[in-house]
Amino acid sequence: LWTVRSALDDSVPETLEAVADAGYRNVEPFSFHGYTAEEFSALLAQNGLRAPSMHTSIDALAGDLDQVIADADAIGAKFVTLAWVAPEWSTEEGVAELAAILNVAGERLRRSGKQLVYHNHDFEFTTTFDDGRTMYDVLAESTDPHLVKFQVDIYWVITGGADPVELIEKYGNRVVTLHVKDRAADGSFADVGEGTIDFAEVFDTRPFRYYFVENDEPDDPIDSINDSYANLRALCY
Repeated sequence: LWTVRSALDDSVPETLEAVADAGYRNVEPFSFHGYTAEEFSALLAQNGLRAPSMHTSIDALAGDLDQVIADADAIGAKFVTLAWVAPEWSTEEGVAELAAILNVAGERLRRSGKQLVYHNHDFEFTTTFDDGRTMYDVLAESTDPHLVKFQVDIYWVITGGADPVELIEKYGNRVVTLHVKDRAADGSFADVGEGTIDFAEVFDTRPFRYYFVENDEPDDPIDSINDSYANLRALCY
């Protein structure tokens, strides 16, 4: 749904209908756009859509986890995904604090039947510490693998200089969801299947449960999700 955020600003019901018409059956909310979680869930259901994952913030995880759990319950999300932390967390002290927050939140979410998931950008791979480890590796080693899983954003992994296939194979079953987002030759965003990323190679790793199509800067959001869907169908995924 991040791809169609500008359309959601105009009309949530019409945009969700367009998402369903494009062929999608699973979506990942990052906001409820002025609706309650229950109201948003009803709109999803009206269009035959499900939300197995939802995005949340570090402030919500650290400050109002009860509300996060209630929202996840309302929309039926098993995966609660931390969508973003600022690069300022990418110090040894910052990673230690972040890992502590994630472990605590992950335990509470697990008790409620949910799974905490961490979503990457590029700086987790460009930040290295004195021992040569990246921020991503340090965060992975500092969090309980049962409590904190990963959402691998393929575009940002590559932008950060890492290999998404190697990353997925390294962390195996800790990778539960993907963000499928293509990268043009100049580094800009592209509709899936119209850039430089070999998605068939990525999909062959297959430990993940869901993947979500994304283009951060589409020319037209509805055209973008339709183009990405058509291209993925041609790959038989």
